[in-house]
Amino acid sequence: MATDDTLEERLAHKLDNGEISQDEYEELYEKFSSLGLLRSKRSDKKRSSENYTKTGSDHFKGGKVNGPVNIHGRAIIENSMDCKRLSVSGSVRVDGDLIVHGKTSVSGELRIDGSGKFLDRIAVSGSIETDTDLIAFSNSSFAGKTLILGDFITEGKTTISGSFSADNIKSTGMIKSDAKIDVRGTVICDDFEVQAGIVHIGEDLRAKQIRLFTQFRTIQMERPQIDVSFDNISEVLSNVVDMVFPTLIESVKGIFDMNPRTCRIDGDLEGEIIDISHTIIKGDITGRRISIGPGVTVDGKIKYHETIDLPQGHNYEIVKVS
Repeated sequence: MATDDTLEERLAHKLDNGEISQDEYEELYEKFSSLGLLRSKRSDKKRSSENYTKTGSDHFKGGKVNGPVNIHGRAIIENSMDCKRLSVSGSVRVDGDLIVHGKTSVSGELRIDGSGKFLDRIAVSGSIETDTDLIAFSNSSFAGKTLILGDFITEGKTTISGSFSADNIKSTGMIKSDAKIDVRGTVICDDFEVQAGIVHIGEDLRAKQIRLFTQFRTIQMERPQIDVSFDNISEVLSNVVDMVFPTLIESVKGIFDMNPRTCRIDGDLEGEIIDISHTIIKGDITGRRISIGPGVTVDGKIKYHETIDLPQGHNYEIVKVS
């Protein structure tokens, strides 16, 4: 099919879309130019700021990059950078702030000497570190090591399955973790769920819904009604095994599961719906509907508005508030 695009424009288009690297673009441009196939000189069509792909070790000036940035080796970006997309499978240091408008994938190491702002999804399976805030405007997942020397601010759902540390978490979405979270200040979000791992929050936890280690509640079994006689003893024993054995296995797995399950909140816990187990709270609990499971220590008061479910033999100080 005929096209009005010049060869220069088609090369530039492939570079912008990440189909070829900057080095490949330079090589093809020189080849086509030597054959007399290009209409303009190389200096008339500079494309160095449209795309950056690097496999070895390099220094990159940063600035505004209109295309994707793909780094598979070691790179130092000597200024702040604003790019379309980012993929890091090597080791990268940004000497300034980083803004990514498209998707970000980090399977290597990314060190930002300023703030990181990600307007689309960010997925980290390697490590990421920022000197100030990390802002995510979409969903994010952190499966490796994350160290934020500032606040983590997000509007999407956040999934944490690695080591995560920040000064504060401010989210309008859900925070879900089964790994290690260390927040030096306060966590504020819409939904906070932890079912495994270790959590430490230096100040308060405030969310509409809070679920902490609820899957490790003791499983309650209904007492079966069994008609026993010598004629059907073998059948009865078989039925009892079928009913009890699966539940017994799940209970034993919970008892001997060596994965640590603790959450420590050095301030208050506040929410609409609160369902927690294996949690230490140095302040008060305040909620509309509260359910307290095993392994919960509360130094302050438990204040509820509507309903409260407590374990037998508890010694908590309970206050009904209007």
